[in-house]
Amino acid sequence: MLFKRDVLIGIAAGEIDLAFRRWRRPAVRPGTELRTEVGVLVIGEVEIVPEPAVTDRDARRAGFADRERLLADQRPGEERRLYRIGVRVAGDDPRIRLRQDTDVSRAELDEIVAELGRVDARSRRAMDHADA
Repeated sequence: MLFKRDVLIGIAAGEIDLAFRRWRRPAVRPGTELRTEVGVLVIGEVEIVPEPAVTDRDARRAGFADRERLLADQRPGEERRLYRIGVRVAGDDPRIRLRQDTDVSRAELDEIVAELGRVDARSRRAMDHADA
């Protein structure tokens, strides 16, 4: 599930706590965590909502000026249903801390290299090169 940068900023600021998507089937489930530039987002309730039930308040909670603009922004298609998705920031992206932790022991480095070797050995690309 992708979010535009201004929406992510609104979520991080606590101004946006809903998203709407028109899908054939849900692309996320409650509890799904998404790593984004503003931190880890967690998906709350995911529910089908009929268009007439969407309010201007819902639209503002999703970062839109009003209901009409929210609905106009949705993907068209009669086979698609409109979903209301709760969203909130769950915390900082753990990759930031990991990127900053450069103090790796020789044993840890050896394990990382060994694991990458195992991944490479199992990869399709490695198999293709072995046949050459």
